[in-house]
Amino acid sequence: MWEITLYNQLFGVVVSVVFGFLIAAFYDIFKAFCQKNNPNKLFVFFKDVFFSAVCAVLEFLLLIALSNGAIRAYLLISQLAGFIVFRLFVSAYWLKFIGFLLGVVGAIYSFCETALNKTNQIMTGFEKYLLKKVVKMCKNPLKKQKNS
Repeated sequence: MWEITLYNQLFGVVVSVVFGFLIAAFYDIFKAFCQKNNPNKLFVFFKDVFFSAVCAVLEFLLLIALSNGAIRAYLLISQLAGFIVFRLFVSAYWLKFIGFLLGVVGAIYSFCETALNKTNQIMTGFEKYLLKKVVKMCKNPLKKQKNS
């Protein structure tokens, strides 16, 4: 039988609160992606099922690590408390930060795409011919060796 000491219980509560924070942060990341992409209801359904499955697996692994797989009410309650505290006090700032990061990544992607398009327009016919040959060789590297 596994002995439950006060230290084990306090450690479990702290880890569960942090885990609740992480789950709430993970949920807000999914929420930010949905707000950016404006998805349909089917996508939201599968996103929620995926989120629930990932959280269930992570919760199972956490319970195995903390209490040998025993479901303890104080661990679930402290996890829920961490989730609620994050959603009430940190979530708005976290969503702004995630939105800012998505904007930065979008701007970098846009810049790279524009730069590549302008580079493609500037290339001469010979450079385009060489680039096509290099891409073709990269796609089929063994084809060249067979002919030799």
